Amino acid sequence: MWDIDVCYTSVLEPGSILSGCRILRNDASGAEPYVVEFDSDGHRYSCPLFAFQPRTQALTAVPELQPVASGLAV
Repeated sequence: MWDIDVCYTSVLEPGSILSGCRILRNDASGAEPYVVEFDSDGHRYSCPLFAFQPRTQALTAVPELQPVASGLAV
């Protein structure tokens, strides 16, 4: 993937958390038709959509159970 901030090719470690993910259509001749831009650890990255999809996994939300104090509103 391409590190947009430093204009350098980078590889993220497995388990890296991504945010701000968006898919962009690339109209440049000869370029990949779709690219993904995302943020990770303070940097913005870009890579072709076909390379991004099989390597990503959504985080699942884990419900947190917290005791609620018993009470009545009067």
